[in-house]
Amino acid sequence: MEGQPVLPVDGGKNNGLAITSLILGIVGWAFALLLLCLNVIVTMVTIGTLGIGSFLYICTAVAGCIVPLLWLGSIITGHLASKKIKETGEKGAGLAKAGLIMSYIGLGLTILSACVIGILAIAGVPVLESLTYPTYY
Repeated sequence: MEGQPVLPVDGGKNNGLAITSLILGIVGWAFALLLLCLNVIVTMVTIGTLGIGSFLYICTAVAGCIVPLLWLGSIITGHLASKKIKETGEKGAGLAKAGLIMSYIGLGLTILSACVIGILAIAGVPVLESLTYPTYY
């Protein structure tokens, strides 16, 4: 349609809960990957300091408990945002869906790894023994 003026379209605002869900999902994954890298460094420090660095394992384990809480917050806010978006017609359905997907995958992998560690521990495999009784080669 040539010659007709183009009117700006007001797309509305994104839902705040959807943005929160996405941010919590991203921060959860960033924190999880950071802790994973730190665990590799902590292993080298522990071997290099003949066990003194094993205190850092406790620090990373405590910090690791925050990640599933971030993902749970993302899942809750993502579902609340999806419900509100359907009711009000706000923008941000994609943001909420992205936050939900990231968080469900992260929480699922966390639960899966906890189950695997539990099964191995029940089977008698010394999974966590290296944390309490470090061996040095």
